[in-house]
Amino acid sequence: MLVAGDVGEATLRDAFARHELGVQHGARFWTASGRHDKGDAVTVLRDLCARGRGGRPLIYALGDTHNDAAMLAAADVAMLVQRPDGTWDDLDVDGLVRVDGLGPAVSVLAVGPVLVAVLVLTLYPETAHTELEDLNPEDRLVPVPPR
Repeated sequence: MLVAGDVGEATLRDAFARHELGVQHGARFWTASGRHDKGDAVTVLRDLCARGRGGRPLIYALGDTHNDAAMLAAADVAMLVQRPDGTWDDLDVDGLVRVDGLGPAVSVLAVGPVLVAVLVLTLYPETAHTELEDLNPEDRLVPVPPR
């Protein structure tokens, strides 16, 4: 949803509150949500992974602003990446690691491999330590005879 014109923060919060929605301002955008935050999402993800793996997973989280604070607090490893202007938000989260580099670029590079690992361990735990060629034998390299 895009809002045209100058809408004050109080007006925006009041309008969404009438519909039982909260509003948070991130690095660039406002986000409207129900009664849950990113920290709740970490809890759900942890529970899903624990059920799939049979043990408590290690959760990494990356954020760059105060709307990420609940997610960072709920994670086992909380990393604060720089905002586009090169500064860090002032968050009060235990064990917070400040990561050098601009937020969006670092986030994309860091989240991809972590997400793939979580998905494999959750959805296909039996394949987590298996070589790809063992899963799909037709993908094995076949020696080419000399001509």
